[in-house]
Amino acid sequence: MRNSINCVAEFLIQTKGIDIRCYDDLYVRKLIEKRLQSRGLDSDFDYCRLIDTEENEVIEFLTALNNTYSEFFRNTFTFEILGQFVIPELTKQKKEIRIWSAACAAGQEPYSIAILCDEYLKSTAKSNRFRIFASDINKAGLTKASEGRYSENALGNVTLKRLTNYFERFNGDYRVQQHLKDYINFS
Repeated sequence: MRNSINCVAEFLIQTKGIDIRCYDDLYVRKLIEKRLQSRGLDSDFDYCRLIDTEENEVIEFLTALNNTYSEFFRNTFTFEILGQFVIPELTKQKKEIRIWSAACAAGQEPYSIAILCDEYLKSTAKSNRFRIFASDINKAGLTKASEGRYSENALGNVTLKRLTNYFERFNGDYRVQQHLKDYINFS
């Protein structure tokens, strides 16, 4: 069991310069088992050989390794602290506020931050500008984030007021309004 993890880890370090040893062994093991099943392979040895010979499998493995889960206002307490303390303090210190949302997945976090900033600026009539830089290594996630289109289920933590102020109905889903998108650079 540990041999397949070591095999994949060594291969990725040597060929891609990517070190997966920081991931939990059980998480990597389950991922390898899923990849074995999806490719119809029986043994860890077969998977090690596959990852050595097929570049697409390396891409699939690395994509699956990354956690792409996110949601709007995911940690309520954190966003309350941002809205009540951090953003007001930043606006006292700077005219332009720059925020980096690393590993932004499908964009829920940077849009949540943009909503907080916009609400604060509107409530105080301050003239600060803010820029949110949102990045991720998953190109499909970035495409979704740039589109700013989400199902109703994805908006569970968004209040009705925020839904009305920052989203519009679009083909059965909700789309982030353009004025909010303008604050964010995805890359």
